[in-house]
Amino acid sequence: MSRPLQQQISEVAREIALRKNVYPGLVGRGKMRQSEADEHLARIDAALLTLNGVERATEALRQYRRDMQFPDLDDGQRQRRIEAIDQVLVGLGVTP
Repeated sequence: MSRPLQQQISEVAREIALRKNVYPGLVGRGKMRQSEADEHLARIDAALLTLNGVERATEALRQYRRDMQFPDLDDGQRQRRIEAIDQVLVGLGVTP
């Protein structure tokens, strides 16, 4: 089930905070190696960076969609261009 992008970003940020609180105890009790904790945090930090990048790209696409004029295109071509942008946004899991 898809969730809004901002909710995904918030959840990953929450999970990072949780892991930063839990992992030191796991490492201290010998339940996890420090290298393993570091790798897991690096992966989830990268996921958050990716989601934030998707958010920035989404906003750029929305702005482009709002501002585009395409004076050299007829109405049908312009509409197809808008629909293509909308498909990309939907593919990213966001509302156009």
